[in-house]
Amino acid sequence: MAQQRHADQKAANKLMARTFRFIPKWLLWSVGILLGLLLLLFIASFFLDEPLRKSIESNINSHLKGYSVRLPGLDFQLIGLSVTLKGLTVSQQEHPEPPVAEFPRLKASIHWRQILFGKLVAKLELDRPIIYLNLQQLRAEVASKTPVKERGWQQAVQDITPLKINLLMITNGDVVYIDQDPNRPLHLSRINLQAENIRNIHAPDQVYPSSFHLETVIFGTGHGVVDGKANFLAEPFP
Repeated sequence: MAQQRHADQKAANKLMARTFRFIPKWLLWSVGILLGLLLLLFIASFFLDEPLRKSIESNINSHLKGYSVRLPGLDFQLIGLSVTLKGLTVSQQEHPEPPVAEFPRLKASIHWRQILFGKLVAKLELDRPIIYLNLQQLRAEVASKTPVKERGWQQAVQDITPLKINLLMITNGDVVYIDQDPNRPLHLSRINLQAENIRNIHAPDQVYPSSFHLETVIFGTGHGVVDGKANFLAEPFP
């Protein structure tokens, strides 16, 4: 039995040697170099995670007014050029508990399909985000002398990726608002949203070029669907 296995292995080695003999050396070298580069990119991505995490967290906080963020984890991939924020939380400084937003997983990557149209833009994917507001936090927001448009939200989002965001996707989101009675929250769950053409790549002559589709469960029993078009970049209002 052992002799037979040894003979089979020897025959397989001979077959492999004959196969490689017919492959050009330049092709073998090219494959080897490519694999080496991919390995180096993977290792480099690992060592860039922590410096990039600190930089993004600091930059976002420097732009926000009245709010602060905490970013405990980040995964940067040089292969594919994507960055995934893990456990991002947003807190109102006047009433920090509970956080007004939690993003377990937020991924920004290149919107590769738009490369075919000569546009280098980003895709933003939010998985299971939670927006939480109560009456106390809402009153503080209303009483603030800083308008919402000057709180730095747009710049904070832009700090995640240097590319302009063209596609937004939200999966299984939640929005909870508690007024007077904590036992009777206003709750939208299982929110799924897709908004396309935010950068107006395909329809520059249309007033509302961006299509969006939203589905959500309302108060646990209802079901809502919204289909429409928007101009997210219009000023002074989207």
